[in-house]
Amino acid sequence: RTSLMRARNPRTVLKDSSNDKNEETKKDGEDSMKDKIVHRRFVYYVSPESDISHSYCIEERTAYKFDENNELTPLNNKRTFCIRNPPPMNDGVAPPPADQKRKDAKGFVRLGSKLCQIDVTLGADAGATTTNSEIAMILYMIAKKDKALHGDVAHIESDAGTGLVSILSTLAAGHLLSAQNKPDTSDGDDEGKKDEEDDDQKENDDTLAMLPHPDTPAPLPQQLSKISLLTNPINPKSFQTTLQTLQSSSISPSKLSIQNLNPLKSSIPASLLNSQNLILAVDLVAQYPDIAPLSKFIAYALKPTPYDRSINDLVVDDGGIFYHASPIHRDILLDFKKKLSMGYKMNVSSDYIKMLQFDLVPWIADPNNLENEEESGELGIQGYLQFHSQSSEEYTILEAVHDENYTGENGEFFFPVELGYDENGGYGNTDITGTVGKQVEKDVGFKGGPGDGRWLDF
Repeated sequence: RTSLMRARNPRTVLKDSSNDKNEETKKDGEDSMKDKIVHRRFVYYVSPESDISHSYCIEERTAYKFDENNELTPLNNKRTFCIRNPPPMNDGVAPPPADQKRKDAKGFVRLGSKLCQIDVTLGADAGATTTNSEIAMILYMIAKKDKALHGDVAHIESDAGTGLVSILSTLAAGHLLSAQNKPDTSDGDDEGKKDEEDDDQKENDDTLAMLPHPDTPAPLPQQLSKISLLTNPINPKSFQTTLQTLQSSSISPSKLSIQNLNPLKSSIPASLLNSQNLILAVDLVAQYPDIAPLSKFIAYALKPTPYDRSINDLVVDDGGIFYHASPIHRDILLDFKKKLSMGYKMNVSSDYIKMLQFDLVPWIADPNNLENEEESGELGIQGYLQFHSQSSEEYTILEAVHDENYTGENGEFFFPVELGYDENGGYGNTDITGTVGKQVEKDVGFKGGPGDGRWLDF
C-alpha cells in the first residue's frame, strides 16, 4: 500500500516515546516487552466534506512480536480490519489532558465499540494486497447498506484481491440491519429458491467445501441472495487468500460463489448475463485498453432498471447498480464514464469522498488480556486514542444504472457501441450494422498507439 501513513516503522514509533531514557532503562523496557504484542493501527473516517456522511470508522491493525534478536516481526502475516460504531455523543467525556499525551503524538481521536471484523492474509507469499481505495469503498457501502446490498452481488477482484470490499461491506450491513429489524435467522425461507441456489453452487462445491460451516453464521442483509467473487485465474495465491478471508468472516458458504474469471480478458458467462443487482469494483480502470472490456461486462451482467411511470423515475432498488472506487485524480475515469453513458446509454453519476486517516500510537497488549476492549487498552482512555499524524485522501465513487429502455435482451440493437458508435456522438458513417462497432472495440491501444486507446474518429 502506498499510503503516506506507512512511512513510520513500528519499532521506530516505539522508540520515539523513550528518547529521554538512558540506555539501561531502554534495555529493561525492551526485555519486558518480549512477551507483548505490538499492534500497529490506522483509523479511517469519512470527512464531513464528502457527499455521504456517517460516523462509523474502519480500523486497520497489524500485530507484531519481538523475535529472538529483539526485532519486531509481523505475527502470522495477517492484517485485521474492523468496523467500529460511532463514539458516544454528548456523554460529557472530554479528551484526556495534554500532560497525558506522548511527546510524539499530535492529538487524540475517539473510537466507538467494535461492530465486526475480519482477518486478511497479506504479503508476497499470499499474493495479495489491499489499497486505500478499498477502504473508501467500504465506508461508502456503509452509507448504502439499506439499499445496495440485496439480491445477487458480484465483486470483481483485482489481480491481487482479497475479497475485503464485498465481505466486510456485507458483514457491516448485516450487523447494522439486524440490529434495526431483528431479521429471520433461518438460512432461507423459500425451499424452491434454496434448491435453485444449490444447483447454481454445484460447480463451486469442491472449493467452498474448504470453508467450515460456522457454528454461528454472521448476520447478513435479509434480501441478499448470493455474493459472487470473481477472482483472477492467473493468481492462485490470491484465490487462496480470498478463501481465508471468507473463513474469518463466518459468512455461511451457502451465500457464496467463487469464480475464476477476469472480466478484462474473458467473455461473459451465460450464468451472469442480466443477473446482478450489484457489481463492485475498485481501481480496475488503470489504462485505456481496460475500458472497453470492463464496460461491456458491466453492461451485460447488470440487471435492467425498471421505470415506474407513477413516480416518473427509475426504480434502482429493483434493478442493477454498479459502483467503482478510485482516486479522484485519475483522468481515465472521464473516458470510462463516457464509455458507459454514450456507449451503453447508462445513467452515470459520481460521489465524492474525502477520507480522513489517523496513524495511531501503537497498542502494546498483553496476549493474556485481550477479551475486554477497555481493560486491555484497546480503546485507550474512555475511547480516546493518541495519533502520530493525520492526513486525507480524495476518491470518486462511480455509479451506473441502465437506461429505462434496456430490457436485458435488446443490447445488441440498443447499445450504441454495438451499432458503430464513435466518441463524437455519431455513428461514423452510414453503416450501422455493427461492423463499425466491432472495429471500434477492437482498435484500442495504449496512449500513442493505434486508435490512441480511445474510440476512433471517422
